Amino acid sequence: SKKAFITNRIGDLGFILGIALCLKEYGTLDFVALKAAAGPAVPVAVGALLMCGFLGKSAQFPLHVWLTDAMAGPTPVSALIHAATMVAAGVFFMARVSFLLAPEVLQWIAISGAGMAALAGLCALAQTDIKKSLAYSTLAHLGIMGCAIGLGRPDLAVLHMAMHAFFKATLFLGAGSVIHGCHHEQDMLKMGGLLKKMPLTAATFIAATLSNCAVPFFAGWYSKDAIIEAAWHGHNLPVFAFLAIAALATCLYSGRMIRLVFLGEANSEAAEHAHESPWTMTLPITVLGLVFAVGAGFAAHYLIPASSLQVVHASLEEMHFSFTAPSTIVGLLALVFGFGGALKFYGTVRGADALQVVSPRTYHLLEHRWMDGLYRWWIDGPQRRVVEFIAFLDLMLINGVAVRWIAGGATAALGNLTGLTFHRGQTRGYALWIVIGSALLAWYFLAR
Repeated sequence: SKKAFITNRIGDLGFILGIALCLKEYGTLDFVALKAAAGPAVPVAVGALLMCGFLGKSAQFPLHVWLTDAMAGPTPVSALIHAATMVAAGVFFMARVSFLLAPEVLQWIAISGAGMAALAGLCALAQTDIKKSLAYSTLAHLGIMGCAIGLGRPDLAVLHMAMHAFFKATLFLGAGSVIHGCHHEQDMLKMGGLLKKMPLTAATFIAATLSNCAVPFFAGWYSKDAIIEAAWHGHNLPVFAFLAIAALATCLYSGRMIRLVFLGEANSEAAEHAHESPWTMTLPITVLGLVFAVGAGFAAHYLIPASSLQVVHASLEEMHFSFTAPSTIVGLLALVFGFGGALKFYGTVRGADALQVVSPRTYHLLEHRWMDGLYRWWIDGPQRRVVEFIAFLDLMLINGVAVRWIAGGATAALGNLTGLTFHRGQTRGYALWIVIGSALLAWYFLAR
């Protein structure tokens, strides 16, 4: 909780300064008036400061370290707040003020968002906690949404936010059902074989996973594929490359999750005695998974104009699907080599992570959460030295010179003087000064 509080306060500081700068530059905070007053030349500082709020609220680099720890709460909370609403607030805000973002700010958002998506997807490969793996998945998709804003397509960012809400909420609720059925076991390495024991949970979870992987005509495909295509058409090759890595990583950790949790044999006593969850848990998952996570994309034209989807389709009505589009090629290759490869690769070792067995160094690098280590190095290293130096200056200059010598010396001298002349510890002396003070006050008021 402290990590989330501190990192969001850093983002909020920039956010508040950005609001103040908007008020100073344009004299209003009304969105319509701002859009009319901003014009094409917007100061970089305005967008950069407003972006700080997005970096904190939507957990983007370098303020992303709080999100994965926040996912430790109950899965219904994660499904509602972390997958669908709270962390997406920063994305929605940036889409709302996209006209205030200078090209330099947009480029940074696009590159950092795509890079965050790739990094978080790769880090998910080294997580054994099912909720922690989904947390990194959420982090990756938030990066994709931010990337869409940076590419100048806030409409696609909002579309992906809506599609993501459906399939990620399904995945979190499905994870909760799995944990409940496995008697509160969260380690995926201790699961396995749940497809037969929890068929309804497995079906909905797999459907949402395919949407997460952007399989064509599942909900996630309509938005994610469009964002990748927008990067290609925008000739932004670094962003396109990061998004391609993110697509591959998504299929890898998704296939790994399906293989470890639902396929193979039970790897623990908890998985051996797993059972399907009651209907009060499976009914919401079924509605979300088999209806919205699969079919929500068909309602895309109600969310944004049809012209916004032309980067993927010739027209939304024709549902044109080109197998030669770069985004489609990337998606299909990711599915074949990522999802299919993960299903095969993670079936080679039982009761352990195949990547950890084959390449311990790679696994440790992804598991180590290097950004947390960088924060610890910075706080324990350079920042601590700066703080100690400032504390030394405060002790020597402020307390030593200003307080003790100047203020303290003057106070002591004045105290000694008044003590010698006025405060002798005798009652008649105090009475004399009371009489003199009263006389002066009376003279002041009578003389007016």
